[in-house]
Amino acid sequence: MSQRGWPALFVCRWRLSGCHKAATFWLARAKRYPLIIGLLLLLAAPPVLAQTDSSAGVSATPLPIPVVVKALFPGRAFLMVQGAPRLLKDGQSSPDGITLVRATSQFAQIRYGGQLYSLSLNRQVGADYGQARPARTELKRDRDGHFTTPGRINNEWVEFMVDTGATAVTLNSHTASLLGIDYLNRPSVTVQTANGNTQAYPVILAAVAVGDIVVTRVDALVIDGRFPKTLLLGNSFLSRVKLAQDDNLLTLEAHF
Repeated sequence: MSQRGWPALFVCRWRLSGCHKAATFWLARAKRYPLIIGLLLLLAAPPVLAQTDSSAGVSATPLPIPVVVKALFPGRAFLMVQGAPRLLKDGQSSPDGITLVRATSQFAQIRYGGQLYSLSLNRQVGADYGQARPARTELKRDRDGHFTTPGRINNEWVEFMVDTGATAVTLNSHTASLLGIDYLNRPSVTVQTANGNTQAYPVILAAVAVGDIVVTRVDALVIDGRFPKTLLLGNSFLSRVKLAQDDNLLTLEAHF
């Protein structure tokens, strides 16, 4: 084989005698031992990394623990893992060993026990779960005649009182600050309360949850001061769930 048959082995203009001697040395051995030289070039080449599809490797077997997908956002997912709420970002792991690999508005990919699973919104998956059922919760009337319940705003625990007369979920500015809700950069409006007219700030809450029911992007009002003491679960949430009242029992059920 002539030297022209090896243009990719060395590319230089041979201006220095040392480079010329080195090229001549390797060209002579390339002609004599082409297989060995080819193997050396192959070993010296940088590795080529395979590109994998994000959907590849998804396990078809059910999760060994119950997981409910309650809300999905690009890069984040709100899950109920064995009954415990978990708000995870891409790459974040929960204390239960669930790692959120990727979340979109349509599905969440999680990793558990070395296996990859793809989950859709508002579906119960895992051990001991059959056909998907809408989430529901029941509230009992308290001694004051109200329906009160623990709940969550953006995965932070709060206390709600159901108020069908309130246009929106309503909380005071002190609680909003504790929850990390940025409301001061919003234009204020004047609202009428039991204590008279005051300023309020319309905001959108990423997620509001009562029991296993999670509603995303909920309109809310932050009222300046410490009123109301108990957060009002108004119609911006209630209008997006099914309500059924039987005397002292109020049942809330999620829409699929």
